[in-house]
Amino acid sequence: MEISTEQRALEVYEKGVAKESLGSLGDAIRYYSSALKIHKDVEKLYRKKLHDEYQKELNDRIAETPAPLLDSLAALKLSENTNDEVADDDNKGDREEEELIEPCYLLNILTDDILLEIITILIRIDPHSNFKLASTCHRLGKLCFGTVAFRTISKLVYPHQVYSSSSIQLNNITKDQEEMVKNWDFNWPSMLNDRPFLKYHGTYISKVSYISEGAADYSFYAPVKLVTYFRYLRFHPDGTVLKLTTTDDPNVIIPQFKKENVGSWKSATIARFYLEMDGQVIIESKTELYKFVEELQISSLGYRKFHRLNWITSFTVNKEGERGYFSLKKEKPFNFSSVKSYMVDYE
Repeated sequence: MEISTEQRALEVYEKGVAKESLGSLGDAIRYYSSALKIHKDVEKLYRKKLHDEYQKELNDRIAETPAPLLDSLAALKLSENTNDEVADDDNKGDREEEELIEPCYLLNILTDDILLEIITILIRIDPHSNFKLASTCHRLGKLCFGTVAFRTISKLVYPHQVYSSSSIQLNNITKDQEEMVKNWDFNWPSMLNDRPFLKYHGTYISKVSYISEGAADYSFYAPVKLVTYFRYLRFHPDGTVLKLTTTDDPNVIIPQFKKENVGSWKSATIARFYLEMDGQVIIESKTELYKFVEELQISSLGYRKFHRLNWITSFTVNKEGERGYFSLKKEKPFNFSSVKSYMVDYE
């Protein structure tokens, strides 16, 4: 059976649509180009096919709908006024004028003050949704990234950061952010942009991979193996941090990565941490013989502010105060992964 040109073009075009849905844009573009060479109006053919399929599905649903329900729906339709004697030329003009009135959109009737209240509530519930809302239109973009929004975020974030006693004294750190913003000339966006902070609604993950050489022998090829493991850090506003080093993937660990499950993993510990004003994070844990100290630095990852923790140093301190440093040659930075299911206790 001979296939028409339109049918061949549609088949190739649909392959492009399938590739695009899978994220293979390069393959999708090649299929689209081939389809256009077969038939220049293949896009119109594809839209028509989708419309026909939708109409067929709609007709099938109507055919399956019980007759009494269709009669009830039909009774809801408003009857048209066909009384020509009542409708004169003046009334007809009025109706035409009413038909030209634009619909009343919600954003047109809400003032900026009301929208700011909505944005403030949204930031408290889900800060990520605030960024999505900002991308919907120019007006909301200005409000979502205005002074009120930055002040709200600052008051949600900074009072729950755990600073060292020396940093508190030297920088006069207080939970009152109206006082802290004075150091940035009362500029809330500037403070939020320059002052690092830790994130609690998720986990910092470091994936470490390296090649290890096997035992020496007399064979021609030296055996090697790929070693991969993960480091996890979950900070809490009470000054504790849950640490774990394991070969298990994040999709296995993250749902169970809670302090009450610390006994589930041999290498999991609960340590203490504190933050310096410049974004340095110090993590400390103790055993009978040693104190373990890890120093990290908060940094941004592209447009994602304060999304990464870079290694500075890692060492132990014995009872005599002597330090022993660990090599960080194979270690990788920690990147933050937000987890919606995590509940944060700010008390």
